[in-house]
Amino acid sequence: MAAVITPAIEEYAGGTIAREQVGLWRDGFRRLRRNRLALVALIYLTILFLVAIRRDLLDPLQPRDDPAQYPDLPPAVGTASPRHR
Repeated sequence: MAAVITPAIEEYAGGTIAREQVGLWRDGFRRLRRNRLALVALIYLTILFLVAIRRDLLDPLQPRDDPAQYPDLPPAVGTASPRHR
């Protein structure tokens, strides 16, 4: 009786084992698109950044404006108006 020994591991047939190589940025964006929470956080931070940059559209009163131009505003705590210095 002759025993036939078959290999437990098949030989590599020449197919693709790994994914195609991509750049670091492309791989990072692909992983970001898959992570929904990170994508929502990125959108939130982008909106927050844009609001901070364009705050003058939302708040017409600038810090260096003369308070005498706005007589109906209540007095601010801890600041002296230029008229009372």
